[in-house]
Amino acid sequence: VVTADADCGSPPRIIWGYIDESGAKIAGYGFTVETVTGPGVKIRFKTGFRELPAVIVQQHGSGKTTDNALVYSVNTVEATVYNGNNLGDKAMRAFFFMAIAGND
Repeated sequence: VVTADADCGSPPRIIWGYIDESGAKIAGYGFTVETVTGPGVKIRFKTGFRELPAVIVQQHGSGKTTDNALVYSVNTVEATVYNGNNLGDKAMRAFFFMAIAGND
């Protein structure tokens, strides 16, 4: 449970989700997804954040530890994520994400 204190105001707003290797939304609420050239995934927040959110991604699967996920761009209404294979080339992979920002 995230609570507020005197220094940070109200609890932060969090949007989270799971996107599969085809770019389809599998879990989470408050966002839509579309695949983009790269290949990559654009996550659009249904309601934008009031300030720039921190977006964290984690690739999911049984690949090598050199496979990775990268937040390429982020603003208050969307984030673009690219995943890579074990050679460092862009490749579609399943991943989890979380976007978090103040809610005041």
